[in-house]
Amino acid sequence: MIHQLQVNESLKDTLNKELSKLVDERTQEVSLKASIIEKQHEEISLMNAMLEKDNQELHVNIEKVTKARVMSDHVDFAEFSKIYPDRETCFKYLSELKWANGYACRKSGDVQNVAMMNL
Repeated sequence: MIHQLQVNESLKDTLNKELSKLVDERTQEVSLKASIIEKQHEEISLMNAMLEKDNQELHVNIEKVTKARVMSDHVDFAEFSKIYPDRETCFKYLSELKWANGYACRKSGDVQNVAMMNL
């Protein structure tokens, strides 16, 4: 009986050592993968920031090119409507165009920029 208990104790110790070794190996594996994932996360975050900046620059460039095209070419009403879809944006564009180099009313000589009313 005592001999059997000693054998069982020895088996238990051996099994515990093996399990402990496996746990240590798995912990190292998980730590390595976690560091790889963290590095990839940092790289992806950096790329996302760069893409966001590029998208913003492209959006601004598209607006500039579109407005420059309107100024340099004759565009039809449909295309003008796509660029300036509502009254406010159209009036804002016309106001910027009108007041860019100063303006004086031919009739009254007024030089103040008065917001357009219901036209």
